[in-house]
Amino acid sequence: MRTIAGAARRLLAPGLTLLWVFALCFALLHAMPGDPADRIDAPGVPPDQAERNRRALGLDEPIPLQFVRTVASYARGDLGVSSARRRPVATVLAEALPFTAGLGAAALALAYGAGIGLAMVLVRLTPRPRRTADRAMLVASAVPRFWLAVMIVLLLHGVMGWFPASHAFSPGGGGPADLLRHLALPAISLGLPAAFVVARYWLAAMERELVSPHVRAARAAGASGGRLIVRHVLRPSAGTAAALFGLDVPVLVSGAVVIEVVFAWPGLGRLTVEAVLGADYPLALALALLAASAVLAGRGIGQGLARALDPRRADAGEAVRE
Repeated sequence: MRTIAGAARRLLAPGLTLLWVFALCFALLHAMPGDPADRIDAPGVPPDQAERNRRALGLDEPIPLQFVRTVASYARGDLGVSSARRRPVATVLAEALPFTAGLGAAALALAYGAGIGLAMVLVRLTPRPRRTADRAMLVASAVPRFWLAVMIVLLLHGVMGWFPASHAFSPGGGGPADLLRHLALPAISLGLPAAFVVARYWLAAMERELVSPHVRAARAAGASGGRLIVRHVLRPSAGTAAALFGLDVPVLVSGAVVIEVVFAWPGLGRLTVEAVLGADYPLALALALLAASAVLAGRGIGQGLARALDPRRADAGEAVRE
């Protein structure tokens, strides 16, 4: 019974969080000036036609009733129709989701690949240069993504001419190689600041392991260099650093909005800006709920990885629940 109750609580908490996010976004959208009817009505449309348009969109009903109807529609699996695109919201999301997923996967691969590699190099330095490098990475990770994206375009596209500056495909279409070339600059702009965050977090975790008894025992037994770092420092610190994954997802979700706009990338981030500015209520609500779901999923995956890589976390969690 205790296990069932714990599972129910773990499922109920994310559900309530999503409901609060949905309600807050619903209220904020309706508090903005204008509504979808204002966007689709021409300047000279007759008042009676404008009123019919509002009734067709359900905007003539009280806001609490609109909220209840929207929640009921979502409960049936119906996300509604985009008022700006005149197409089902689910279809619009399905077209943009692969581009954002690909960008996020590439940025995560860069962040963790470069970040862990940099941390493994820095952990072998003496404390003073390690602290200097840590401060430099802190500054680098705080660089605004918009400015960084513009600088990367100037350098790798304008000066070097290595990669395309925007969009997902060249004019006339292209294959997977063309898509990867267009993906490079957005992925670097999104993943590079995250790589410095990963490096700092992982470096701190490995520094704690360096002074632990089992590392001292390994050194006394003759372990040194890369073998000591990989086997006795990197592996035990993985459980602590894996929890960072749950924090990376919201950062990448928020950062993707800026990056996708800068690079005209046809993903969910760019779609979010267009939906909010165009007062496309159904699409904006679905995007907000999808972003919140991604954040909760990332947090759950990060916690699961941390427990799997570090059994001490699982034991501590069971002790707290008991």
